[in-house]
Amino acid sequence: DIYEALQLQNKRTPTLEMIALKLKYLNMKQVFSIFTEQAGSDLTFFEVCLRKEILTRTQCDEIIKKREMKKPHIGKLLVELKLISKKDLQEELKEFLRIKEQYKQIQDILATIPIFKGVNETTLEFLAYIPERLQFKEGDFVIKEGDIADSFYCVASGSLKVTKDNPEPGGKEVYITTLSDGDIFGEASIFRSERRIANITALCETELFKFERVPFLDFLVKFPKNTQCILISIVRKLLDKLDVTNRELAFERKEFIAQDDVNDLLDDLFG
Repeated sequence: DIYEALQLQNKRTPTLEMIALKLKYLNMKQVFSIFTEQAGSDLTFFEVCLRKEILTRTQCDEIIKKREMKKPHIGKLLVELKLISKKDLQEELKEFLRIKEQYKQIQDILATIPIFKGVNETTLEFLAYIPERLQFKEGDFVIKEGDIADSFYCVASGSLKVTKDNPEPGGKEVYITTLSDGDIFGEASIFRSERRIANITALCETELFKFERVPFLDFLVKFPKNTQCILISIVRKLLDKLDVTNRELAFERKEFIAQDDVNDLLDDLFG
């Protein structure tokens, strides 16, 4: 039913080029050149216009706004096609608006998380439908060392501690760091399946967004141009963690093994 209504909506909605022509932002010769360039690339109508400097960003936004205003309401089309009654439509709209508001809240929070800062509003709207929204109380385990890693988390609010199990029997957990609003953890699982290398425990009332690897990777594939900044941010975080680990290892080696001893050992082995 929705597909049938969408077809009718698309049929009755003026195209981008028709609106641009009506606003006298383009002429037919320019439209033809845009379509010609589009045919040989994966660029959108507006990407070609901006690249060729035929339209400004402000003009593109105005064309989009005009087109949205002229788009027939999908609900009215469903009623017109007698696929739903007006009464049922009103009830469905109430439920739709309620659900949409929930996802708008998620979208607004995601916009404040550093790794998503460069993502545009439309892409963020799609991203908001992917994560599972989770609530934890003080002392709750989020993940445990050794668990299978198939997702990563963003901290929407609250605070968590990161610890390692003590190798000594009966020893206390080893504190690593604290996570707070906007932080992410478990991001290495985006690239491969592995075991968790630390415990994550809530220090207070905490809300997290959990991103499963497969849906998140599907999202990246669908929006490759607008999500490069996400991957770059994640890779940078992983490199930063690797750098810290390398410096800690170097410090431990310096504390316990003198460089002269290392050189003597190399001489014995290869000298």
